[in-house]
Amino acid sequence: MASASSSEVKAIDKRTVHQICSGQVVLSLAVAVKELVENSLDAGATCVEVKLKDHGLELVEVADNGSGVAPANFAALTLKHHTSKLSEFDDLLTVSTFGFRGEALSSLCALSDLVVTTCHRTQSVATRIEYDSNGHIKSQTNCAREVGTTISLHNLFHSLPVRCKEFQRNIKKEFSRMVQMLQGYCLISTGVRISCCNHTGKGKRQVVLATSGGSSVKENIVSVFGQKQLQLCVELRECEREEVEVGEGEESDPVIQDALKSFRLAGYVSRCAHGSGRSTVDRQYYYCNGRPFELPRLSKTVNEVYHTYNRHQSPFVVLDIQTRRDHVDVNVTPDKRKVILQQEKALLLLVKGSLHKIYRSMQGEYEATSVGRQPGPGILASGDQQVSPEVPLHPPPPPTSLWSRLPSLKRPSSHEDSENGDLCSSSPRPKQPKLLDYGIEKREHGYSHETRNKDEESFNHRNKSSVSASPLSGVTTTASTSRTNDWLNSQEKTTESCAWQGSCDRSKTTTRRESAVSKTNVGSVREHTVCCDVSLISQRLRAGLGGVGEGKGGVRSRKFRARIKPDENQSAEQELRKQISKTMFERMHVIGQFNLGFIITRLDTDIFIIDQHATDEKYNYERLQREAVIDHQKLIQPKLLELTAVSENIILDNLEMFRMNGFHFHIDHNAPTQRLRLTSQPVYRGVKLGTDEIDEMVFLLSDNPGEMVRPSKLSQMFASKACRGSVMIGKALSRTEMKKLVVHIGLQNQPWNCPHGRPTFRHLVDLSLL
Repeated sequence: MASASSSEVKAIDKRTVHQICSGQVVLSLAVAVKELVENSLDAGATCVEVKLKDHGLELVEVADNGSGVAPANFAALTLKHHTSKLSEFDDLLTVSTFGFRGEALSSLCALSDLVVTTCHRTQSVATRIEYDSNGHIKSQTNCAREVGTTISLHNLFHSLPVRCKEFQRNIKKEFSRMVQMLQGYCLISTGVRISCCNHTGKGKRQVVLATSGGSSVKENIVSVFGQKQLQLCVELRECEREEVEVGEGEESDPVIQDALKSFRLAGYVSRCAHGSGRSTVDRQYYYCNGRPFELPRLSKTVNEVYHTYNRHQSPFVVLDIQTRRDHVDVNVTPDKRKVILQQEKALLLLVKGSLHKIYRSMQGEYEATSVGRQPGPGILASGDQQVSPEVPLHPPPPPTSLWSRLPSLKRPSSHEDSENGDLCSSSPRPKQPKLLDYGIEKREHGYSHETRNKDEESFNHRNKSSVSASPLSGVTTTASTSRTNDWLNSQEKTTESCAWQGSCDRSKTTTRRESAVSKTNVGSVREHTVCCDVSLISQRLRAGLGGVGEGKGGVRSRKFRARIKPDENQSAEQELRKQISKTMFERMHVIGQFNLGFIITRLDTDIFIIDQHATDEKYNYERLQREAVIDHQKLIQPKLLELTAVSENIILDNLEMFRMNGFHFHIDHNAPTQRLRLTSQPVYRGVKLGTDEIDEMVFLLSDNPGEMVRPSKLSQMFASKACRGSVMIGKALSRTEMKKLVVHIGLQNQPWNCPHGRPTFRHLVDLSLL
């Protein structure tokens, strides 16, 4: 908020407003090319040529053979909100062109040096026009050109220093995204030849993309991705309305039923056989009335259905959704990629039903893989709890106690709950060794028939009773409620059954069962009777609830709140990322080894527990990812790769990385396209990697140029090798070996989990809060 002493509120000058708004319209190289290509398509062009110099840093030029620009429109062509496609707001409901706001060329004038060369069909000579940053004509000369328009952008983003630096630094990534965007228009634009080429600094011309102007989407798929991609696809059409699986109560909903009729689907999708899909989601294109758009829920639905039949791959998708134009709002974002659909839910149901119809018809040919199938009656899934049939459907509310008022602190174990009226029984589990095991005699607990058959009223009354104790009283505690043992127990697959006393059907509770439960608990709890001040404990617990504790240095806030439980792993990782830096592991003091599997360390007042196997496995895994060079097997005959031009360029820019992964190529520099042939492919532990892994690496490098990437299949084998070669659980370590493992954590990029998802270290306790 501006202070009272600041200058008065006044309007921003038009030049500043123009520059601010222009930076919101054109965000990247892909958006700049998109706007120019859309203008060409709106002008009725049948041939569109995109030319770039130095990947777009020096020049971006789009030429077409459309209708051209009439001389009367030269001055208004690049002015803000000047367009021939829209005259009033109601026209937006029926607009069929890509552009309609009149912002693109005006914004490009502010972000680059824009030159237009055009020849209208009514003119015999072309005109070259230079515009200034405000969209006004600087110069105008006659020149030679056929009917159509050429728009040239020099020094894109030069007026925005920060964005210009970022653009230069990530130019190859920007170029790849631009080609990915352009492929979407190539697929849907039937009867239009679209090409893209890049001129390097040496004057060499590289054809990146070229289509033949096919009369159908099917022909365009072959032009862009090759015949093989089409052979792996099946045509997608909408299913009958009766075949759509709707939710309960929606069968009679007239709105949904009518909405299902308003959508038409057309396109192609990968077959469900393994090998027909792709290892990444890099080839998924969605359109609404021929306009490329993004709808995350639609993409999620398509991928979820496909994974039901092929869980290890992702589909190739070209899907055009035809519906009434007044049912779609395309005026949502500046780049018009996001739309709002009426009855989006009905569209998702229709797409889901249509895909299921296609893939179910293939089940006789391909075996479907069930994902998320629930076990039937009598089948117990791995790790599920076996519940006694006498357990009530709704357990009683927890007892009112000091623990129940402290939700942020860890609740006691089930044995402690039994003191408050709960009856828990668990199947035998291996005894866990403790850091300290007291030699105090066991005390058996039995539950009398009289106590167990108290009515519900007395049970509720007991739960509602307040905690009362003398200032110095005997309190029974259990030695098995440490957070360390909770974590260890959570790693084991145990089967527990729990029945709540007081809510069970008393008529079904027999003396025989009481005896069995009582015997189960006999000797299973090691207890100690100690003297303590309950009021002092209450004060400390309430202080802990407030998030502060009294340490030697005074009151300080708690840094770690996540408990050592599987369902809190994510929050624990976030806390460690925030509080722990890599240099801190050098300063950690090793206390000792616990249970021949865990290292206990101290950093100032914080105690940490480190999994010796998981942390060593992650260190070895990252070392293999970074340094391993894969053996390769030479092919008898080089294999021709059906790659797009942009994929070839990515491989050429990262040849050394592909060699480290075992891929070797022969390069024909004189060939206009298909310059690469595979001469050697990697072999690791008897497993061969092929073209699918090349596609995966190309996809990863398009988003992370220059970084070391590995195919997922190779990463899985690295994980297995790292696991077998690491320090195992059960091995006694010297203090030097333990310190070495702790220091190695600080050398890892992602030290929080091992490759198989097991946590490497966790925070145990802050000594200042005790």
